Amino acid sequence: MSNTSRKFSNFPRSDVKNIPYTVAELLNGKEVPYPSKAYNLPPGGAINYTVTPPLGANYVNYLVSVQSVVIDPANRLWILDTGRPTDPKTNMMVYMFPLSSLMTLLMHDKQVNSAYGGPKLVGVDLTTNKIFKTIVFPQTVAYPDSYLNDIRFDLRPSCSTSGKGIGYISDSSNEGRNGIIVVDLGSGKSWRKLENVPEVRPANRFVSFVCGDPWLNNPGKGQPVSFTSTGIDGT
Repeated sequence: MSNTSRKFSNFPRSDVKNIPYTVAELLNGKEVPYPSKAYNLPPGGAINYTVTPPLGANYVNYLVSVQSVVIDPANRLWILDTGRPTDPKTNMMVYMFPLSSLMTLLMHDKQVNSAYGGPKLVGVDLTTNKIFKTIVFPQTVAYPDSYLNDIRFDLRPSCSTSGKGIGYISDSSNEGRNGIIVVDLGSGKSWRKLENVPEVRPANRFVSFVCGDPWLNNPGKGQPVSFTSTGIDGT
């Protein structure tokens, strides 16, 4: 929510047919694609099936699959695009929710890896509703199997070379190589910190709970049920 009470939401997605927008503003009780409908519709869809295995679409000028929208202290909206939609053709993972005496199995689609151009940070001026900054992360910073989860800001001029402040992004990938991505909001330069140190890795045998029930992971037929393994997560 902005300081003028504008409300925004985001939806990580699989394909544009089922989820036609990945960022929206709530207006008069209805969700409206933001900052525009066209910007939410990458040509050919969010997944590139022309390569094997499929990858996230590599469009710099379109949103692929957004995990987080955050408003900074300057009342600007920042859109964090993972570049990693889930593939509805896979159904490779099952999450198990023990509910009282019942066991409910939910199919979970596998996330495709990202391609350069997909993972990015987009700044939107809420006064004009125009994009003023697009920062694309190199694959040495946002790995193909990274998952850009959340962002927090420090806009003090002394924090960065550009004087425009710093963003701190959590890479919470459950495929490993967790860390914090640091980005200079002025220059667009980015780098990784705390790569795979224990503080950013999943806690050993940590069990998440949903509605009071443990959240366990079944990676596939014939493989043992295990604990979830999500890394650092901004809250």
